Amino acid sequence: MSNHSYYDDLRAANFALLERQGTLDVFSLRDADDNAEPLPPNELALCHLTAMWRYSTLVTDPGTGFLIPRSLGPEFFGDSSSVLMAMHHFNNGIPAVVDDVDGINERCPIRFTAEFFDTFSSLPRTIETMTRLVNRSPTADNPEPQPCAVLGAFRSAVSTPLSILTGVYGLPQLSPVSSSPGLDDTNLHPLFSRLVPSDAGTSLLTAKFFSSLNVQHVGVINVNDAYGSAYQDAFKRIAESLGLIVATFSIPFKPSQEDIQQAVAGLKNTGYRYFFGIIFGPEHYDLVMTEAYEQGIAGNPDEPTFWIFGGGVQRYVEQARYKAGSPLALATRGQGMIQADGGIEGMLGFDRYLKAWKNLTQDDIDYFNSKQPLGYYRGDADYFKRNEPERESLFAYDAVMTLGLAACNLLERKRETNGEYFSGEEHFDEIVRTKFVGASGSVDIDPETTSRDPESALYVIFNSVPSEPDEDGFVSFSTPSTLIHLSSEEGWQNYKERPFVFNHNTTEPPPALPLLTVNQNYIGTGLRVFGLILSWVAVAASIVAIIWTMKNLKSRVVRASQPIFLILICVGCLLMGASIVPLSIDDEIASTRGCSISCMLVPWLYTVGFALVFAALYSKTKRITLLLQQRRVKRIKVSARDVMLPLISLLAANILVLILWTALSPMQFQRRYKVGRDRFGRYLESYGGCLVGSDGDFVPYVATLAAINAGVLLFANIQAYRAREIHTEFSESRYIGIAMISMLQSWVVGIPVMFIVSDNPHALFLVLACVVFVGCIAILGLIMLPKFLQRKKKREKLWRRGSFISGLEMTTDDIEKHARNSISVSGIEDTATVRMSARLRVLGNMESDQNVVGNGVDSDSTAESEASGVKVYANAAMQKNIVLEANLADAKRKEEDILNEMKSLLRDADEDENGVLQIDRHDLEQRIGKYSEEPARSRLIFEDENSE
Repeated sequence: MSNHSYYDDLRAANFALLERQGTLDVFSLRDADDNAEPLPPNELALCHLTAMWRYSTLVTDPGTGFLIPRSLGPEFFGDSSSVLMAMHHFNNGIPAVVDDVDGINERCPIRFTAEFFDTFSSLPRTIETMTRLVNRSPTADNPEPQPCAVLGAFRSAVSTPLSILTGVYGLPQLSPVSSSPGLDDTNLHPLFSRLVPSDAGTSLLTAKFFSSLNVQHVGVINVNDAYGSAYQDAFKRIAESLGLIVATFSIPFKPSQEDIQQAVAGLKNTGYRYFFGIIFGPEHYDLVMTEAYEQGIAGNPDEPTFWIFGGGVQRYVEQARYKAGSPLALATRGQGMIQADGGIEGMLGFDRYLKAWKNLTQDDIDYFNSKQPLGYYRGDADYFKRNEPERESLFAYDAVMTLGLAACNLLERKRETNGEYFSGEEHFDEIVRTKFVGASGSVDIDPETTSRDPESALYVIFNSVPSEPDEDGFVSFSTPSTLIHLSSEEGWQNYKERPFVFNHNTTEPPPALPLLTVNQNYIGTGLRVFGLILSWVAVAASIVAIIWTMKNLKSRVVRASQPIFLILICVGCLLMGASIVPLSIDDEIASTRGCSISCMLVPWLYTVGFALVFAALYSKTKRITLLLQQRRVKRIKVSARDVMLPLISLLAANILVLILWTALSPMQFQRRYKVGRDRFGRYLESYGGCLVGSDGDFVPYVATLAAINAGVLLFANIQAYRAREIHTEFSESRYIGIAMISMLQSWVVGIPVMFIVSDNPHALFLVLACVVFVGCIAILGLIMLPKFLQRKKKREKLWRRGSFISGLEMTTDDIEKHARNSISVSGIEDTATVRMSARLRVLGNMESDQNVVGNGVDSDSTAESEASGVKVYANAAMQKNIVLEANLADAKRKEEDILNEMKSLLRDADEDENGVLQIDRHDLEQRIGKYSEEPARSRLIFEDENSE
């Protein structure tokens, strides 16, 4: 194994034997010094690496006014030491870090030497130095080698013009950390490559990080040199492609206080809360963050913000010390720094590199010190044990390995064809094709950009964490690796479960923008309560009507209207009124899923309720018109099937459509936005509602339901119009007609209004609730209320001339005739108790085989018009059998007188809730007793049809 300086000494001792072939200095070992290393094929090719390093920066001497170099610290010593360690491993085939170099010294004649130059972070100084190097003319007295390849520079602003120059001279250039996207232009920089990904890759991952925080607005402040401008352009382009909105502000590389103030004021005026800084630590960080604190966009826990910086700030923050509670201390806490990193603990390449770094010997360190430019930092063994390598050190190591592996691979192929040594262009083409696992991970160069593929690099977000104040009251900052990105599949992950702590000292990200109060247009408690009251009234009225109907099933007024119809109407109104409840639900009080369920519940309740109501009303009006149309005596039968068929058909049709709608394209609750936004593009007002499908999916269902129910409503109104002249008992046909016309009117008025106010939940809910409520109350009021009132009045006089009995208009003479034929006499008791027994069966005609029975849907209804002009008005609602029992001593003689008294008595009688006429006993005895020698006892009972 050769020592570090072996090949430097070999070059100097055998300069006369060197021959320049391509970019290499080649000589035969057979003619070399006896101490030369005997390697096949008995020749060596020395590649001299020129490292353009950033050891210092130029500052103005306040005393003289001249520019003088100011050292940037010991970290660049570590970077140059990493290059020399890589050279030693390659020249001797040591696989301490990279397996591919194992034994490479035995199969490849290429060896490295190196020389380091300070760029002073100055473009003119760098160009001047590079021009001098490529124009060297080595002599025996001054054997200064010509470069084979260039390492560096660090700053992109320096690498950009330097790469143009190296391209002109045909020298491959590899930068460890110059990351400007502008260097991806292979036309301007044909021989430039780098081991760090372009800032375009960093921009992509930074934009993805912002997106992961649900941030869409980002302010950028950047230095306007080649590095900062290209970085800003790449970030803006990539971020906007991901949907982010970016505002950018630039400062010069050497800014004035006014430049800083204007740029920070621009950031503040955007109103954004997330900022990306593309600046350098020593030159810009303190100025920018102090001004940001003063203007309230950094270090303010009441209005927290988040700053993240590109490369160039993390190392500076680690070395900074600020007074506790100072603007910089408050502004620096909880910020982030993102960059492609060389490696972290747990990565194979990093762990192997770190082991080699820690095990460097004193001979190694002495050689490293000998290669440093005069006047700069010199290291010792403690330096490598005390400090871990910077990311630039790992990239620099892999840059040397890339150059060496590419050169050996290329030479091996050329030797197979008896070719000569290679040119710089050929060497560079092989560099782009070279792949291996190095200290910084998998090294893979993108042939399109000649930069490292971002997917092959590790990205890290560091978190600035303040220490406790020291005895002098100062705080320092650590920057632990908190978030890492190894691949796009895995995305950003917490490293070692470290939480990222933001500036306001929590792990919760700050709001992306100033808080905005959006008018959600909820239905609101007051309006919701009003709607629920309407629903309660409608439901309660329906329930009361059902209970009353069931309680009065045997009463004449209920039976005249057919109880089954009344119950169907009440149940339908109950369901329609209940539909207001789901109508009142929005995402103020329920989840989106709950609201979506309510959306479909509304048409189910309303449509089924509507079908029940109007099937019943239609059947009633149809029955009346059928009876009216019969001009001649004939038997008309309205059976249960005739009545239930329209109900079942309408109900089945509605339920079928509702099932299909619910299963195939159910309504979903969705919040939509109104026109009008703030300066950030945020909507100021939204409203929630039921989305009835998309792309017209809902149209077949809504149209079918509308056609079915609108058709029934229209046809029922036509039936009501036809029955307008029918004078049924209690004027029921008139009330039915008014109810159906009222419902039709509510639809005609309500539907257009609903479309007009569809984007106003308050008005829409109010209109819908009122339409439903008015429809329910109109039906209940017009159908049920007259029956309530009629039930409280005295029973109409039954045998008044022209009166209506059981829905039939008959003359008093008819009633007397049939009453006389129905009287049976049993004689007079000796006890002087007068009992009269007479069964008066009131018939709708004068023939025993022609009758109308009005006991609901279970009976036949027959109407007959006779020549005498008797009109039949059938409501088929009720009929009672009148039984009059009386025992008279002299029935024959007093028959006419008793009959007249009974007619008078019945005219003044009331009936109870069970349909039984209530006759005062004393009154009865007085009226009938005068025809007997003793007081009479009698009872008069109204029985239903089933009584005997």
